[in-house]
Amino acid sequence: MKALKAGKHVIVEKPAATCVADAKKMEALAKRKGLSITVNRMMVNNAWNIAAARAVRSGRLGAVDDCCFHMEFAFGYDPKEAVTWRCCKVEEMGGPIGDVASHCFYVAEFVLGKKIAKVAAVYYPKIMDIKSEDGAYIKFFFEDGTQGSVRAAFSEKRGGLAGTLTNLVYEVYGERAVMRGYGTMFQLSGYDDEPIRIRLEIDDGRTLKAVKPSRIRNIYQAIVEKHATSVASGKRLSLDDAIHNLALCTAAHKSASQR
Repeated sequence: MKALKAGKHVIVEKPAATCVADAKKMEALAKRKGLSITVNRMMVNNAWNIAAARAVRSGRLGAVDDCCFHMEFAFGYDPKEAVTWRCCKVEEMGGPIGDVASHCFYVAEFVLGKKIAKVAAVYYPKIMDIKSEDGAYIKFFFEDGTQGSVRAAFSEKRGGLAGTLTNLVYEVYGERAVMRGYGTMFQLSGYDDEPIRIRLEIDDGRTLKAVKPSRIRNIYQAIVEKHATSVASGKRLSLDDAIHNLALCTAAHKSASQR
Protein backbone atom coordinates (compact mmCIF):
# COMPACT_ATOMS: atom_id res chain seq x y z
CA MET A 1 0.00 0.00 0.00
CA LYS A 2 2.90 2.36 0.73
CA ALA A 3 4.35 1.69 -2.71
CA LEU A 4 0.99 2.28 -4.40
CA LYS A 5 0.46 5.49 -2.43
CA ALA A 6 3.89 6.60 -3.67
CA GLY A 7 2.71 6.07 -7.25
CA LYS A 8 4.69 2.88 -7.88
CA HIS A 9 3.55 -0.03 -10.04
CA VAL A 10 3.76 -3.20 -7.95
CA ILE A 11 4.50 -6.93 -8.17
CA VAL A 12 3.62 -8.75 -4.93
CA GLU A 13 4.30 -12.27 -3.72
CA LYS A 14 1.47 -14.74 -3.33
CA PRO A 15 -0.88 -14.86 -1.55
CA ALA A 16 -1.54 -11.27 -2.55
CA ALA A 17 -2.37 -10.28 1.03
CA THR A 18 -3.14 -11.80 4.41
CA CYS A 19 -6.88 -11.58 3.80
CA VAL A 20 -9.31 -10.89 0.97
CA ALA A 21 -10.35 -7.52 2.42
CA ASP A 22 -6.77 -6.20 2.32
CA ALA A 23 -6.24 -7.49 -1.22
CA LYS A 24 -9.38 -5.68 -2.33
CA LYS A 25 -8.08 -2.47 -0.74
CA MET A 26 -4.82 -2.86 -2.68
CA GLU A 27 -6.66 -3.36 -5.97
CA ALA A 28 -9.02 -0.42 -5.30
CA LEU A 29 -6.10 1.92 -4.63
CA ALA A 30 -4.14 0.72 -7.67
CA LYS A 31 -7.19 1.14 -9.90
CA ARG A 32 -7.89 4.61 -8.56
CA LYS A 33 -4.30 5.70 -9.21
CA GLY A 34 -4.06 3.91 -12.58
CA LEU A 35 -1.23 1.66 -11.42
CA SER A 36 -0.46 -1.87 -12.56
CA ILE A 37 -0.42 -4.47 -9.79
CA THR A 38 0.09 -8.18 -10.19
CA VAL A 39 1.03 -11.21 -8.12
CA ASN A 40 3.90 -13.64 -8.66
CA ARG A 41 2.02 -16.60 -10.16
CA MET A 42 5.04 -17.82 -12.07
CA MET A 43 3.96 -21.39 -12.81
CA VAL A 44 1.61 -20.34 -15.62
CA ASN A 45 4.80 -19.40 -17.50
CA ASN A 46 6.23 -22.91 -17.26
CA ALA A 47 6.52 -24.17 -20.84
CA TRP A 48 5.21 -27.63 -19.92
CA ASN A 49 2.15 -26.16 -18.20
CA ILE A 50 1.46 -24.09 -21.31
CA ALA A 51 1.76 -27.28 -23.38
CA ALA A 52 -0.59 -29.05 -20.96
CA ALA A 53 -3.23 -26.34 -21.37
CA ARG A 54 -2.95 -26.66 -25.15
CA ALA A 55 -3.30 -30.45 -24.95
CA VAL A 56 -6.51 -30.11 -22.95
CA ARG A 57 -7.95 -27.50 -25.32
CA SER A 58 -7.04 -29.56 -28.39
CA GLY A 59 -9.05 -32.53 -27.14
CA ARG A 60 -6.08 -34.93 -27.00
CA LEU A 61 -7.36 -36.33 -23.70
CA GLY A 62 -11.01 -36.43 -24.69
CA ALA A 63 -13.60 -35.02 -22.29
CA VAL A 64 -11.91 -34.31 -18.95
CA ASP A 65 -13.90 -35.23 -15.84
CA ASP A 66 -11.27 -35.11 -13.08
CA CYS A 67 -7.84 -33.78 -12.17
CA CYS A 68 -5.46 -33.75 -9.22
CA PHE A 69 -2.82 -31.16 -8.43
CA HIS A 70 -0.40 -31.94 -5.63
CA MET A 71 2.50 -30.32 -3.86
CA GLU A 72 3.47 -32.50 -0.91
CA PHE A 73 6.94 -32.48 0.64
CA ALA A 74 8.75 -32.28 3.97
CA PHE A 75 9.21 -28.81 5.43
CA GLY A 76 9.14 -27.82 9.09
CA TYR A 77 10.62 -30.90 10.76
CA ASP A 78 13.80 -28.88 11.24
CA PRO A 79 13.26 -26.36 14.12
CA LYS A 80 14.75 -23.60 11.96
CA GLU A 81 12.15 -24.28 9.27
CA ALA A 82 9.37 -24.50 11.85
CA VAL A 83 9.76 -20.82 12.80
CA THR A 84 9.62 -19.50 9.23
CA TRP A 85 6.56 -17.82 7.70
CA ARG A 86 5.49 -20.99 5.92
CA CYS A 87 5.06 -22.90 9.16
CA CYS A 88 4.20 -20.41 11.89
CA LYS A 89 2.56 -17.27 10.50
CA VAL A 90 -0.98 -18.63 10.29
CA GLU A 91 -2.38 -15.12 10.62
CA GLU A 92 -0.55 -14.28 7.38
CA MET A 93 -1.86 -17.33 5.45
CA GLY A 94 1.30 -19.29 6.20
CA GLY A 95 0.98 -23.06 5.92
CA PRO A 96 0.52 -25.51 3.05
CA ILE A 97 -2.82 -24.05 1.93
CA GLY A 98 -1.60 -20.48 1.60
CA ASP A 99 1.89 -21.42 0.45
CA VAL A 100 1.33 -24.22 -2.07
CA ALA A 101 -2.38 -24.99 -2.50
CA SER A 102 -2.57 -21.43 -3.84
CA HIS A 103 -0.26 -22.52 -6.68
CA CYS A 104 -2.38 -25.60 -7.31
CA PHE A 105 -5.56 -23.55 -7.63
CA TYR A 106 -4.31 -21.13 -10.27
CA VAL A 107 -2.43 -23.78 -12.27
CA ALA A 108 -5.55 -25.98 -12.28
CA GLU A 109 -7.57 -23.04 -13.64
CA PHE A 110 -4.88 -22.29 -16.23
CA VAL A 111 -4.50 -25.86 -17.49
CA LEU A 112 -8.23 -26.62 -17.56
CA GLY A 113 -9.19 -23.16 -18.83
CA LYS A 114 -11.96 -22.43 -16.32
CA LYS A 115 -12.54 -21.02 -12.86
CA ILE A 116 -12.97 -22.90 -9.60
CA ALA A 117 -16.35 -22.11 -8.08
CA LYS A 118 -16.30 -23.96 -4.73
CA VAL A 119 -14.05 -26.00 -2.46
CA ALA A 120 -14.36 -28.46 0.44
CA ALA A 121 -11.37 -29.44 2.56
CA VAL A 122 -10.06 -31.51 5.46
CA TYR A 123 -6.75 -31.07 7.26
CA TYR A 124 -4.19 -33.89 7.36
CA PRO A 125 -3.62 -35.66 10.71
CA LYS A 126 -1.49 -33.46 12.95
CA ILE A 127 1.97 -35.04 13.35
CA MET A 128 4.28 -32.01 13.06
CA ASP A 129 5.35 -29.51 15.69
CA ILE A 130 4.41 -26.47 13.63
CA LYS A 131 1.73 -23.84 14.21
CA SER A 132 0.17 -24.16 10.77
CA GLU A 133 -1.76 -27.10 9.40
CA ASP A 134 0.44 -30.03 8.33
CA GLY A 135 -1.46 -30.33 5.09
CA ALA A 136 -4.90 -30.50 3.49
CA TYR A 137 -6.91 -32.48 0.99
CA ILE A 138 -9.10 -30.09 -0.96
CA LYS A 139 -11.91 -31.08 -3.27
CA PHE A 140 -12.85 -28.39 -5.78
CA PHE A 141 -15.44 -27.89 -8.46
CA PHE A 142 -15.16 -25.73 -11.56
CA GLU A 143 -18.01 -23.50 -12.67
CA ASP A 144 -19.24 -26.18 -15.09
CA GLY A 145 -19.34 -28.81 -12.32
CA THR A 146 -16.17 -30.67 -13.32
CA GLN A 147 -14.37 -31.84 -10.20
CA GLY A 148 -10.75 -31.91 -9.15
CA SER A 149 -8.60 -32.09 -6.05
CA VAL A 150 -5.56 -30.56 -4.41
CA ARG A 151 -3.15 -32.30 -2.05
CA ALA A 152 -0.89 -29.82 -0.27
CA ALA A 153 1.34 -30.75 2.66
CA PHE A 154 4.56 -30.10 4.55
CA SER A 155 4.42 -33.47 6.35
CA GLU A 156 5.19 -35.85 3.47
CA LYS A 157 8.70 -37.25 3.09
CA ARG A 158 9.49 -38.10 -0.51
CA GLY A 159 13.00 -39.47 -0.36
CA GLY A 160 15.73 -37.37 -1.95
CA LEU A 161 15.64 -34.42 -4.29
CA ALA A 162 14.46 -36.44 -7.29
CA GLY A 163 11.55 -37.96 -5.40
CA THR A 164 10.55 -34.63 -3.89
CA LEU A 165 10.67 -32.49 -7.01
CA THR A 166 9.22 -34.99 -9.49
CA ASN A 167 6.29 -35.44 -7.08
CA LEU A 168 5.27 -31.79 -7.49
CA VAL A 169 2.85 -32.66 -10.24
CA TYR A 170 -0.64 -33.00 -11.62
CA GLU A 171 -2.76 -35.57 -13.39
CA VAL A 172 -5.57 -34.60 -15.76
CA TYR A 173 -8.00 -37.42 -16.51
CA GLY A 174 -9.77 -37.53 -19.87
CA GLU A 175 -12.04 -40.18 -21.39
CA ARG A 176 -9.32 -41.15 -23.88
CA ALA A 177 -6.10 -40.54 -21.97
CA VAL A 178 -4.52 -39.24 -18.79
CA MET A 179 -1.89 -36.51 -18.78
CA ARG A 180 0.76 -36.52 -16.06
CA GLY A 181 3.37 -33.91 -15.24
CA TYR A 182 6.57 -34.45 -13.25
CA GLY A 183 8.22 -31.44 -11.65
CA THR A 184 5.71 -29.14 -13.34
CA MET A 185 4.52 -27.63 -10.02
CA PHE A 186 7.72 -25.97 -8.84
CA GLN A 187 10.12 -23.09 -9.37
CA LEU A 188 11.83 -24.66 -12.38
CA SER A 189 11.84 -23.32 -15.93
CA GLY A 190 13.18 -26.46 -17.62
CA TYR A 191 16.79 -25.54 -18.36
CA ASP A 192 19.48 -28.23 -18.57
CA ASP A 193 21.33 -27.01 -15.47
CA GLU A 194 18.31 -27.46 -13.17
CA PRO A 195 18.28 -30.34 -10.63
CA ILE A 196 15.66 -32.51 -12.37
CA ARG A 197 14.22 -32.97 -15.84
CA ILE A 198 10.63 -31.75 -16.16
CA ARG A 199 8.37 -34.23 -17.96
CA LEU A 200 4.84 -34.16 -19.31
CA GLU A 201 3.29 -37.35 -20.67
CA ILE A 202 0.00 -38.46 -22.20
CA ASP A 203 -0.92 -42.09 -21.51
CA ASP A 204 -3.82 -43.82 -23.27
CA GLY A 205 -3.18 -47.14 -21.56
CA ARG A 206 -1.26 -48.60 -24.49
CA THR A 207 1.17 -45.89 -25.53
CA LEU A 208 3.01 -43.21 -23.60
CA LYS A 209 3.78 -40.01 -25.49
CA ALA A 210 6.00 -37.22 -24.23
CA VAL A 211 4.70 -33.68 -24.63
CA LYS A 212 7.56 -31.29 -25.32
CA PRO A 213 7.27 -27.51 -25.35
CA SER A 214 8.47 -25.52 -28.33
CA ARG A 215 9.99 -22.73 -26.27
CA ILE A 216 11.37 -22.48 -22.73
CA ARG A 217 11.37 -19.20 -20.81
CA ASN A 218 12.51 -18.24 -17.35
CA ILE A 219 9.23 -18.32 -15.46
CA TYR A 220 10.13 -15.40 -13.18
CA GLN A 221 11.50 -13.21 -15.95
CA ALA A 222 8.20 -13.68 -17.77
CA ILE A 223 6.34 -12.18 -14.78
CA VAL A 224 8.58 -9.10 -14.82
CA GLU A 225 8.31 -8.71 -18.60
CA LYS A 226 4.51 -8.91 -18.56
CA HIS A 227 4.34 -6.34 -15.78
CA ALA A 228 6.79 -4.02 -17.54
CA THR A 229 4.78 -4.30 -20.77
CA SER A 230 1.62 -3.34 -18.91
CA VAL A 231 3.33 -0.27 -17.48
CA ALA A 232 4.78 0.78 -20.85
CA SER A 233 1.48 0.28 -22.68
CA GLY A 234 -0.72 1.83 -20.03
CA LYS A 235 -2.83 -1.34 -19.88
CA ARG A 236 -2.81 -2.02 -16.17
CA LEU A 237 -2.79 -5.46 -14.62
CA SER A 238 -5.22 -6.01 -11.76
CA LEU A 239 -5.36 -8.19 -8.65
CA ASP A 240 -8.75 -9.68 -9.55
CA ASP A 241 -7.45 -13.22 -10.18
CA ALA A 242 -5.23 -13.04 -7.10
CA ILE A 243 -8.20 -11.98 -4.96
CA HIS A 244 -10.12 -14.97 -6.29
CA ASN A 245 -7.17 -17.24 -5.43
CA LEU A 246 -6.96 -15.85 -1.90
CA ALA A 247 -10.70 -16.39 -1.49
CA LEU A 248 -10.26 -20.06 -2.43
CA CYS A 249 -7.51 -20.48 0.19
CA THR A 250 -9.70 -18.78 2.79
CA ALA A 251 -12.65 -20.99 1.90
CA ALA A 252 -10.47 -24.12 2.16
CA HIS A 253 -9.43 -23.16 5.69
CA LYS A 254 -13.03 -22.42 6.64
CA SER A 255 -14.20 -25.76 5.31
CA ALA A 256 -11.39 -27.73 6.98
CA SER A 257 -12.02 -25.97 10.31
CA GLN A 258 -15.66 -27.09 10.43
CA ARG A 259 -16.44 -30.25 12.39
